[in-house]
Amino acid sequence: MSPDSDHILRQKLFLNSIPKSGTHLLTGITQMLGFRHTGEIIAASTALEAPDSDTSLLVGVSSPAGIDANYFDSIISNIAYGHFHYGHIPYSRLAHEILEQSGISMIMIYRDPRAVALSLVNFVLKLPDHPYHNLFASLESREDQLKSVVLGLVPEYGSGDPVFLPLDKWYDSMMGWIDYPNIHFLDYEDVVGIHGGGDQRKQFDAIQQLSAFLDLGLDSDQIHNVQSNVFDPGSSTFHRGSIDYWKSQMSERLTMFFDSHATQALNCYRKLKSSGSALRTTQLGA
Repeated sequence: MSPDSDHILRQKLFLNSIPKSGTHLLTGITQMLGFRHTGEIIAASTALEAPDSDTSLLVGVSSPAGIDANYFDSIISNIAYGHFHYGHIPYSRLAHEILEQSGISMIMIYRDPRAVALSLVNFVLKLPDHPYHNLFASLESREDQLKSVVLGLVPEYGSGDPVFLPLDKWYDSMMGWIDYPNIHFLDYEDVVGIHGGGDQRKQFDAIQQLSAFLDLGLDSDQIHNVQSNVFDPGSSTFHRGSIDYWKSQMSERLTMFFDSHATQALNCYRKLKSSGSALRTTQLGA
């Protein structure tokens, strides 16, 4: 599904997210709306190390790595109208300037930190080659694995495994994007719809708001068409993507642990969620 063939897509997009917050869901919706993907994901695993802080910026959220600013600029400046790139980019003034100077509109999807933690652990454990697999597989219980997402992990010296930052730092690193001049915030819990345990009306409204941000003007039939194709449990990135699945997998003790040890992540999530249209529908020139 895409807008009418003669509709001109007037924006160049960067899709930003914390890992396991619905990146695949967002890219799928964006493609359904007619935008084309440009290049590979910008993440720590694809970064070119650039230790000079004056000429580099961080990419990746859980294990950030330096990327040369000129290289990042070359990727962003090559995004054409009607195309998008995506990645996990913490806020920095340099990244902000590069994106803004290239006239990029940003869409950032966010998700409940407890669901993010559970999704990450499930995803990593089924992939033996994943950089975090050894870190999590060495822990004895699911509770220990989830606590480690909250607290972070420092690998043994010489193991070659990456440092894994605490969950609070993931969310805090993204909050500066609230002040980006042309950004739309998308709530995973709203856009996932009934097939992911959400609400059909909230999903309709979320897609309608996104359509307005992108100046597409989709009618009800077009929005319903997007809704019918949004959730893809067959994707390798989905593991029971239901919004409330985490509740059945966490004991009361573990839930309380999140409340006391992931306070910043939960507060950031609530700030995004409660901000509503004031954050989610910032338009060019507004």
